[in-house]
Amino acid sequence: MKKIFYCLLLIAAVHNQTVFACNACGCSASNQYMGLLPQTNTSFFGFQYLYRGFNAVHPDDGGTVMPGTSHEQYQTFQLWGRVNITKSLQLLAFVPYTTNTQHQIAMPANTISGMGDASVILNYKIIDKDNCAWHHKLIAGAGIKLPTGKYDPQSTVADEGLPNMQPGTHSWDVLSSINYTIRRRSIGVNIDVSYTATTPNKESYKFGNRFSNGLLGFYQFQKDKFMIIPQAGLRYDHAMKDYTNYAAGVMDDDGGGWQLYASQGVQTYYKKIGFQLMCYEPIAQHYISGLVNTKLRVEAGLIIMVK
Repeated sequence: MKKIFYCLLLIAAVHNQTVFACNACGCSASNQYMGLLPQTNTSFFGFQYLYRGFNAVHPDDGGTVMPGTSHEQYQTFQLWGRVNITKSLQLLAFVPYTTNTQHQIAMPANTISGMGDASVILNYKIIDKDNCAWHHKLIAGAGIKLPTGKYDPQSTVADEGLPNMQPGTHSWDVLSSINYTIRRRSIGVNIDVSYTATTPNKESYKFGNRFSNGLLGFYQFQKDKFMIIPQAGLRYDHAMKDYTNYAAGVMDDDGGGWQLYASQGVQTYYKKIGFQLMCYEPIAQHYISGLVNTKLRVEAGLIIMVK
């Protein structure tokens, strides 16, 4: 609970084809975590805030970016929602706005803001059963990430806006996910797995495919129309290497990597209003050949249920 309180404080206080130093910054093309979904039989719309912090080392590789270290903050403000099309089919949509900032010693801050890539996911409820004290829900989904976000190839070439700092990717990507929840009375477990298959953009830059999976244990307290669900678990993210020139087969040899997080958070619901908060604290990682050190990640959101 102490770490959750720290997360609340953080939210109250506040995302030529060779590109030098792009292998030493965070990545904005990460997966959308699903985790423990709001009541699966109800449509909703809402707002999310996502924060990610990185410390990066920029080696002297002959590029135009000054060698040294930097701190990067990626923030996303996102509208999202879910519509139940039929009893088994539901459509989710995400529309993000991103602000990415890089603070490098002895240099002015570099901030890039703009609309991010919208995405849509169609979920199918394979299992949705309540048998006395046991509750089972298995959902599989597939979707598309659209190239709607801001992506400036000219500033990217000039090293003014590295590919990973751009709000968008300029590419069409395929999304897939599986989400399973099992609960006995008030105690439950949620497992989610997602995979993003990327494609090269018009500039022949291809962000690496991404895999993510999470394990959450939770306890559900309910009294009348008020519910609170504290939760904790682990999340593993793995990113493949980027291609700086996919057509020529030029891969970023220092790119890609993995992170293992300890996750903790809470969901609260009162009548048709819900609030979600999750914090991800890295406990092990090897990202961008060790040049990038991932810091705290926070996700918070407000949702409104509709019939």
